Amino acid sequence: FLGGGLALGLLFLFVLQPLSAPDEIRHFISAYRISNQIMGLPDTNESGQVYIREQDRFIVDLYPDGEEEEPVILGQFLCQDTYHAAYERGLSGTGGDQLVSSGQIAVQTTPLAYVFSAMGITLARILGLGGMGLLYLGRMFNLAMFLGAVWLALKRLPFGKTVMCGAALLPM
Repeated sequence: FLGGGLALGLLFLFVLQPLSAPDEIRHFISAYRISNQIMGLPDTNESGQVYIREQDRFIVDLYPDGEEEEPVILGQFLCQDTYHAAYERGLSGTGGDQLVSSGQIAVQTTPLAYVFSAMGITLARILGLGGMGLLYLGRMFNLAMFLGAVWLALKRLPFGKTVMCGAALLPM
């Protein structure tokens, strides 16, 4: 399971653009909020919008000077322009570490659901990675947590291990 899960997980992680799932932006913002708390930084403004680094603003508004009324979230539209914009950004940071409002509100649930991705985001920020590096490292930590949880479940499960393994290897 671990070999297949890691191989398929990494394949899905890099083929599917970050934030391409319908509600993935809310989960990312929730993890970013916890990352701010881990780093001892302010997490939200008075309106409840999560603070992000200036260099990560493109994630929540890909075309800030565009004619769109609503901000276009990275990965919202899976087209060549989105992949090109992600490629141009690269993994390295630009140094814009001042906090700005994201315009996004975090999910109101237990923070435990976002601890692993928040640790990945925090590590990326400490290493000076940019927004794409931050997204991918957060997703990798999430994948590691998932693989570990399923592996432990498979070890303890008395029957139905094949069904559980097969279901866990699906892309969703």
